[in-house]
Amino acid sequence: MQEEEMTADPLLLEFLDLDSYKDREEFIMKHEAELTDRTIDMMASSLDIILEDEGSVFSKAQTLMSAMRIHGKYETNRFR
Repeated sequence: MQEEEMTADPLLLEFLDLDSYKDREEFIMKHEAELTDRTIDMMASSLDIILEDEGSVFSKAQTLMSAMRIHGKYETNRFR
């Protein structure tokens, strides 16, 4: 295994530590220029979101944020 594959992505770790979809969405907007295709895919996987968009990193980030908004809306309302 290559050393790069064994090193955890610090952006992903920080993303995983966030508690709400809103915080995660803000994080993605703040770090959008630093995100890689692989990082976005791993972020989506951690939230059980499937990204079918094979476009640019920006496009995948937008798709992920849209899915998080929907998930956040229904999770919030579900517990009221």
